[in-house]
Amino acid sequence: MSSRIALLENNVVVNVIIGDIATYTPPDGVTAVADPHDEAEIEGSYVNGAFSGRPPPPPPPSKGPSEYPLSDRQLRIGLISSGISLDAIDQAIANIADATERAIAQVWWDRSTVIYWGHPMRVSLTDLLGLTEDQAAAMWMQAKDLDA
Repeated sequence: MSSRIALLENNVVVNVIIGDIATYTPPDGVTAVADPHDEAEIEGSYVNGAFSGRPPPPPPPSKGPSEYPLSDRQLRIGLISSGISLDAIDQAIANIADATERAIAQVWWDRSTVIYWGHPMRVSLTDLLGLTEDQAAAMWMQAKDLDA
């Protein structure tokens, strides 16, 4: 008599077939279990005589700061909310020894409307402010949710 047969490897359902459990011989390393109530699901498990559904899919990989450009407003409010004053930014830029680098940093800070995580100036300002990448990333991830 034909019925559903769940094929298991290490208690995980790898296939479901129709056949006669009394005469079916599974391949090496595979266990055949009758599934008379149509409960077996591929990728589900079989433990203590019971089938359970497949496990939920893993959560999507978390996105990091590089996935979220910030507006100048988001960045500034994020910094202020993290206890970093805009005066501290101005002072950090003013302390850049090379006049050309200082001018470039000032233009970037004053004129950028969209700020990207990977931009070299963002990296430089993070260093100048004495922030770790983890601290900067935490601030960035909070700032991304602010009204742009």
